[in-house]
This record gives sequence, C-alpha cells and structure tokens, in this order.
Amino acid sequence: MMNYYHIKLMGDVQQLERPSESFAQENNWMYFLKEKEDLFIVTGAANTKREIAKKVQSLWEVDVYLDGYSSITEDDFIDKVGREQLGEFGYFLLKQSKENKQGLTPNEDVLSENMSGLTTFKNSIQHLINYLDYQSNYLESHTKEPFFLIFNGQKGSGRKYALQYLERLFDLKAVDIHCSEYFLPKTDEKQFPVVYDYFKARARPKLELFANINAKRENNICILIAQSTEEAKKIEMELQEEYYNVNRIEFPPYTNDELVEIAIQLLAKRRISIDKKIVREYVEKASNLNNAKDIRRMVQRIHEYAVATNYCQENGLLDLGHFSLQKEQSKSKCGQAEKRLNQMIGLQSVKKLIRQQVAFEQLSKLRKEKGYHVEESNGHLLFTGNPGTGKTEVARLYTEILYEYGLIAENKIVEVGRADLIGEYVGQTAPKIKKVFDSASGGVLFIDEAYSLIPQSERDFANEAIPTIIQEMENRRNEVVVIFAGYKELMHNFIDTNPGLQSRISNIIHFEDYSVDELNEIFRIMLSNKGYSIESSCESALHLHFLSRIRNEHFGNGRYVRKLIEAILYQQATRVMERIGKRDLDETEMNAVIEVDIKNAIQELSELESTQRLIGFGLQG
Repeated sequence: MMNYYHIKLMGDVQQLERPSESFAQENNWMYFLKEKEDLFIVTGAANTKREIAKKVQSLWEVDVYLDGYSSITEDDFIDKVGREQLGEFGYFLLKQSKENKQGLTPNEDVLSENMSGLTTFKNSIQHLINYLDYQSNYLESHTKEPFFLIFNGQKGSGRKYALQYLERLFDLKAVDIHCSEYFLPKTDEKQFPVVYDYFKARARPKLELFANINAKRENNICILIAQSTEEAKKIEMELQEEYYNVNRIEFPPYTNDELVEIAIQLLAKRRISIDKKIVREYVEKASNLNNAKDIRRMVQRIHEYAVATNYCQENGLLDLGHFSLQKEQSKSKCGQAEKRLNQMIGLQSVKKLIRQQVAFEQLSKLRKEKGYHVEESNGHLLFTGNPGTGKTEVARLYTEILYEYGLIAENKIVEVGRADLIGEYVGQTAPKIKKVFDSASGGVLFIDEAYSLIPQSERDFANEAIPTIIQEMENRRNEVVVIFAGYKELMHNFIDTNPGLQSRISNIIHFEDYSVDELNEIFRIMLSNKGYSIESSCESALHLHFLSRIRNEHFGNGRYVRKLIEAILYQQATRVMERIGKRDLDETEMNAVIEVDIKNAIQELSELESTQRLIGFGLQG
C-alpha cells in the first residue's frame, strides 16, 4: 500500500529536481515540492515523523526542518500536488496503486441509506468496514483473517434484508450453503457464503468450506445462520477457537415504531404517501402485522388499493377510508365455510371445539386492538380419529374460517404426509421440512398421519424431522398454523416423543366414528348430490350393513360410504343398460337406485375384501 504525507518546511529550502524513476525504485519513495514550504512525499510503507524528517534532511545539503506533518489520502495527494507536477511517471504509479488496491470498498450510497432498527447489525457493519480498511492498508493478503457474522433471529426480523444490504454494500453475491448436504459449493471473490445447519456439516466438507474462505485474498466475509440463541452461542464459541473476528448479531423482533418506518419506506419506493398516524394504527391494531414480512404483505395490499382507486402521489396523501387488509369478499361468500362446517353430519363435539378455538382467536385479536394484554396463542391443533371421520375436510373449512375472520393472512392450506417431509438420504429432511413451511407461510399446514414421522431406528432419515418441525413452529409461530392428524393412540404416541410438541399444541380435537344413523344420512346426502334417488325399501339393507361394518376396526367411516356408493352406481348402471334394448329409458329409472343394486354392491365389496385378505395371508406365508 502507498502512504501519502504533506510536510510543511522551514529553513533554507532550495528548489529540487523532479525525482527520477531510478530514485523511486532504489529508495521506495518519491517527493514533490509544490512550493518552497510544501513538500509531498509518497512511500511504499508507513513512516513515522522521525523517518519522514530523515528523508527530508537527505534532500538538501543545508538544514531544512519540519514545521508541520500530516498523513493525507491518495485523492488529496493528487489534488494538492497536481497532475502536471506529478508528471506522467508519478501519475502512472499512483493510478496503478489505486487500481491494484486490494480489499472491499463499501458503496457510499448504500452506506447512507436509512435503516430501520437492526442496531446490532449496523454496529457490526461499521466494525466490518473499519477492519476491511485496516486490512487493506496494513496487512498483506496472506495475513488477512476471515470476518464471521452469525445471524440469529426469527423470520421477518430483518435477516434477509441484512443479506441483501451486504450484497449491495460491497457489490457481492450471497451463496446459500446447506451443511446437511454432501457437497458444499465454493465461493469466489465476488461471492460470500451464507451457511445453514452448521453443526450438520461432515468433517471433510467443513474443512473444505474453511479452506475456501481462508484462501480468499480480498473478500473473506462469511455469514452463518443460527436457528436459536443457543446454537448461535455454540457456533460463536467454536469459531473463536480458531478466528479473531467472530461477531454474533441478534435480530430481535421489530418494534411497532420500526415496523411503521419500514412500511413508510416501502410505500415511498412505490410512490405512495400515507399519513404516518394511520399506518401506526394499522400496525398497532392488526393481529397479523408482527414482522417485516407481514408489513411487506400489507404494503402490497395498499399498492393494489392505490392502483384500484387511481391514486397519484401528486394528489397528496392516499385515503385509506375503504381499505381492508383482507382481500375483498362478497357478502354471499363470507361465512360460507362456517355454514358448511355446521351442515356436516355428526361431529358435534368437533364443531363445538372449533367454535371455541375460533372465538378465542377472535377475542384475542379484538383485545389486542384495544390495547389489552393478550396471551400468546400458537393456534396449533391435533386432530385424532379413525380414517374417514372428516379430519381433512374440517381442516380445510377451518382454514377458510380463519381467513374469513382475518386470523390468517392467506386462504391457503398445504396438505402433506411423510413422503413430503422425509428425505431420501441423511441431511435432506430438514431442508424439505423448511421448504414445506415456506409454502404454508401465511396459512395452514396439515400434516396427515403425523405419527409416521417417529423414527423407527437410529438410521431412519426421520430422526431430524420432529426437532426440525418444532423449530419451524417456533420460528414461524405468527406465520403458520399447524394441524397434526392421525389415529388417536398413535397420535398420542407422537406427541409423547418430544415435550416440545405437547407445549406447542393448543387444542386436541377428537373425531368420533360415525353412528349408523349418521352413516345413513351421509349416504343419502352423497347420493342426492350426485343426482340419484333411492327407494325407501333400501333403508333396512343399508342399516343392517352399516351396523355390521362399524364393528370392524378397519372400517373407513365416510371413506367407506364413498366407496360403497361408487360400487352401487356401477351396479345400477350395469342393470339399467342391460335393459336399454327392450325399451326406452325414462329419467326416473335412469337416476333410481334400487335394493338389488345395493345388495350386489355389498356382495362385490365383501368378495373383494376376502380376496385381499387371502392375498395378504399368502404373502405372509
């Protein structure tokens, strides 16, 4: 690195000749006398005042003394000496020095941006800039140390913004590195690694990761993402055993004031002006505006409203008089989900508990809007019951109800099972689960047969599933409502596997098997919805059949009813079409189900089940 000095002289200062190329090469410094009292020196190494004084004395045979001494920047040096005084050779050397200067240089425009909150991050960035400047000026490339930043915080707390800020500040590209994978990508001088699942890294890939970071000459920034404060501290302790520059950055939840500022800034970028007091009212009263992600969603809704109302910034502040955070729904649709739930056959205890859960969430929202203290409710549920008892259908209706009452941001339910969550090799499970939670963000995640996630051995790829789900439930407690579902006994075994599951489930709702009368009613409604009628004489056959079926532990409840109807309609169609050559069919006969259709269908299903049992027995033998 070149060092620049401005010296004020006193004494018998004589004019000097311009330094030659050989002088600069032999002595590793150059001088330029601007006026008799102003001497400018550039050196290849930092000099003390005494060393500068010796250099000054070597230029004149008579005594010349330092009246003033200061270190200046390269730009000041060029400006004060002047291009003409420097000459072609001197200017060329300085230009080369500037072009070959190693290290990252922050973008001043980005640095001057107004950043809401993130105090710890801002302080760490200033520390990083100071250290990079120190490295650039005083350290050789082989002695430069990596600079580690450990990010710890929930979704929507500013971590994503911080990564984007670093990219813009230093004109770099972030590269995600998931340590649970077998092969970890390398980063070049224009990239910096963002490391996830640090403690899942295998020995060799981990060594290669640090070798890649250590080998960089200019950019050796590394970001590590922690899932909890405890993990962040462990990463910090491990890195500090080998490295000096290890910084743990906490991203606490944004305050309401900070969320308001973020909203105002995002709106300004879209050329929308709104009274700050009104934005504050929305943030303080809305139950679903808890982080930066929620604010971005609100800003998007306001932008859509502004476009719909032909707003123009030149006209002043946007009037939010008719604005709603929820997407507009017609009155005919509002409340339809709750109505459909109440129309479902049976499930009286389920309906009661669902009403209680919704009422609790509604009142909590209203109390929060009025400024009262509200106990945090995660809203996660556990549905237990046999197949065909309505768990999936109720989960879908519950999602719609939550959305209609403004308790979730999107009318969205993501339905998954073991195959959607468990990886095919070690380390693949956690990323799959996080991806599923990402897709369910703002809505409901329905995990069917959740007990299948219990690992059956140490080598089961499901070993990390439940801990990862618990972590995601914690990280996204204001983003995703989780519903677990499955057989009663197996689901209780599931929640007993980890105390963290029990503490995060707010309600357990059991779905009883349907009674014979309820099955008859379900049968009639399903058949009627398909446009068919049934003879009254069929009721006795159906009643006796359902009475015998419910004693079977593998009875499928509503699923079996659908299966039975399908078999009946095939029998009915065969019977009707066999008679088509004899006479024309009227609509009544075309849509009528008679007793023989039901008896033939029951016999066919019984024979099919017997065949399946024999096949299963044969396979076991």
